[in-house]
Amino acid sequence: MSLIAFPLASRPTVLPRSEVVQIRTPVSTPADTGMARKAATPAREEANVPSPVSTEELTRQRRQAAKALAHKQVKALMERMRMLKQYASEDPKVMARQLAQIVKELKIALKAYADAGGSPGAAGGAAAGEGRTTAANDGNASPPTDPDGKRLYREMKDEIDGEAIGDMTFVKEVREFGKSIRELLTKAKIQTALKGPDEETREAFKDTEEGLKAVDEALDSLDRGIRASSPEAGMFVALYA
Repeated sequence: MSLIAFPLASRPTVLPRSEVVQIRTPVSTPADTGMARKAATPAREEANVPSPVSTEELTRQRRQAAKALAHKQVKALMERMRMLKQYASEDPKVMARQLAQIVKELKIALKAYADAGGSPGAAGGAAAGEGRTTAANDGNASPPTDPDGKRLYREMKDEIDGEAIGDMTFVKEVREFGKSIRELLTKAKIQTALKGPDEETREAFKDTEEGLKAVDEALDSLDRGIRASSPEAGMFVALYA
């Protein structure tokens, strides 16, 4: 019987202790993990950081908030007068008392709007407005090539300070409101002309008239201030508002 020779298994080589390579899994510290995460997502980190707001921008936001509140109060007074006209137009005594109160509150709202401060005119806006005014006076404005005035409208709106336009629109709106109050006041006076108003109604008439004069003065002051900061805003509102 023949013998089959099997190769002897080689004995494993044992390395000296000094040559044993030890493989260790690196351990991440919390600081390392945070730094890696920040490095991996710089855009997200930066996106969550709010941009600093300038003092000028904060002032503008406060000013606009105060004006918006005053404008809201004026709108509420307009609604009250609409209801008064609808339900008490034939009662001059009620009309007189309510008109006096409306004018009193209108003066307060108008003062709050004025106290908020005027808008700074757009840089270079005055010069641009003067140029457009001169062109219009010379007959070189839009009518021949732009009968609807759309091009002039766009040019003016792009260069005029938006806040100044809002201020001028507010002034125009309150002036129209004052005219409506005077119409109702005149009607109430006519209704009491034959019998003569009683003392309370007479005082209410007087308070309304004096209040409306104060409103006109406040509006004139606002108008001058707006036109001084943005002369073209008045022209824009007169044409398009």
